[in-house]
Amino acid sequence: MQCLIDAGPLVAALSRGNAADQIWARKQIRSFERPLITCDAVLTEASHFLGGPTSILRLIVEGLITLNLIHRMRQKDCWNFLKNIVISQWIMRMPA
Repeated sequence: MQCLIDAGPLVAALSRGNAADQIWARKQIRSFERPLITCDAVLTEASHFLGGPTSILRLIVEGLITLNLIHRMRQKDCWNFLKNIVISQWIMRMPA
């Protein structure tokens, strides 16, 4: 299943500040189908917190994240995609 990714998990996965957060974020990110989908605002915010765009650009070049896929989908596909995201987020919040 594809996944939308926000700036927080990107920053946690790429930041060198807190090793425990980095390990957790990378584990979560690896559990989703590639490429992860995001938008320019998320990339801008993550680049700001990371001190520059280098690590974010590397993810794009390597095909790990992509931009604005949703606008290329048909409306029905968008609805199903977003519905799956909501279900995935609910499952991730369930206690283990």
